[in-house]
Amino acid sequence: MAKYSGGCLCGGVRYECNADPAMTAVCHCSHCQKTSGSAFSVIIGVPAESVQVTKSTTLAIYTDTGTSGKPVLRKFCNACGAPVISDAAAFPGILFIKAGTLDDTSVIKPGLHIWTASAQPWVSIDETIKTFAGNPG
Repeated sequence: MAKYSGGCLCGGVRYECNADPAMTAVCHCSHCQKTSGSAFSVIIGVPAESVQVTKSTTLAIYTDTGTSGKPVLRKFCNACGAPVISDAAAFPGILFIKAGTLDDTSVIKPGLHIWTASAQPWVSIDETIKTFAGNPG
């Protein structure tokens, strides 16, 4: 049985994940702001081999470039446009699941804020958890 399962808004993309997150973060980078259509994106980093896409009639990929200069594959539903998973070459072996796509989002609690240098000035950042101006070290 999967620890986590989820999918896109229309149900055209479904996935399962059988590992605990290596990290759970609120990302304030400008690219996450644009892809989420919001001030930030909540992501869970998990071992790539633990994620299985179980339904993918509409999965599309946009190749972006991260601040590292390396590619970031942003995987989203081609039908409804929901971002689902990011695969950043700067973090080999890790996939970043968009937490909002989880079937049960109550199991997620962010452990850090990243790219706070790009955070919107009106967003309150929980100072009791770790923060990084850019990527974590």
